[in-house]
Amino acid sequence: MHRPLPQFDNAHYGSGTARIREIVIAGHSVRWFPNRGPADQSEHSLVALHLEVLSSFYPAHDLATRAVVWKSGSLKTFDQLAPAIAPSEGWGDPLAATPWGRLLSDLHRDVEGQIESDSATLDLVKPPIWPLARQPRLTTEALYESPPPPDLRGEARWAMMEHVQYNYWRVLDWALLWPERLHRSPFYVLFQLHLRGLYPLGFNEAGAFQLFHLAASSASAAA
Repeated sequence: MHRPLPQFDNAHYGSGTARIREIVIAGHSVRWFPNRGPADQSEHSLVALHLEVLSSFYPAHDLATRAVVWKSGSLKTFDQLAPAIAPSEGWGDPLAATPWGRLLSDLHRDVEGQIESDSATLDLVKPPIWPLARQPRLTTEALYESPPPPDLRGEARWAMMEHVQYNYWRVLDWALLWPERLHRSPFYVLFQLHLRGLYPLGFNEAGAFQLFHLAASSASAAA
């Protein structure tokens, strides 16, 4: 999908302009379910960082100490592992109904509330990223054209694409509000995982944090 990059000057979004531009450029490079090998040490570190920064907002949940489980295989494998989510369930993050997704959604509502309650920040909510001035809940930036390619239209696959897109929007909001704290955003860390073709699935029945990637050997069995 070749989309033109939105154009804005170097002060358009205040102190967050450079980080927002960085995020948008990265968003235009997203590849969905790329064939890849096992996670490397830097990716293991990103997962640990996501759980650590998320835990800083929810200290009672002991998130930083959770075991991490890596899963790989074909897209059919992903369908079997993914939570029972579907993009047809309505507007919003499809993973918001899961325990992990609720934490993300609740945290983002706090971020949105901060933006809406600060007049100076709210004044920065404007085109081209946000089509309506002072309306942070709408954005023109999309990571894919709907519907996605036929092999990604299965409910679990499409729902994961929607979830990744919601995380992307959350990163943009965070960068507008707290650009100097972007490295401490659980959404920003998640976005780094998504850019690498890694898809967190949330907590399994044992409470471990589970992630999936398409295995390089699964290309012929991906459909």
